[in-house]
Amino acid sequence: AFAAFSLLPEGSQTALLEERDAHGQVAKLESERLLGELVELELERRAAAGSYQGRFSVQHHFFGFEGRCPPPSNFDATYSHALGLAAGGLVSAGASGVLATLRGLTGPPEEWAPRGVP
Repeated sequence: AFAAFSLLPEGSQTALLEERDAHGQVAKLESERLLGELVELELERRAAAGSYQGRFSVQHHFFGFEGRCPPPSNFDATYSHALGLAAGGLVSAGASGVLATLRGLTGPPEEWAPRGVP
């Protein structure tokens, strides 16, 4: 266990040693940052060995409650699909600088009206 712990970046080691929340979760461990740091360390190792010559830049995002939410409802899935079709239609029509939207969401999906809003 110590060998695995010693491989972690210092910030992650500290987070693992701090207090846990009421559910026993490590509240301050930023897994998205940990993953980015580990990838960066591995790419630095490969660059030093001469097997990697690319560039790497990471942007961290904490999903928080979004990452723990329930599965999408049928409405969510239908809405997302229809919104994607609307966006695809706008792209196909050459529209630029517009946001895909849907009107009539209180009715059945076949009555929803796709729109492009500047």
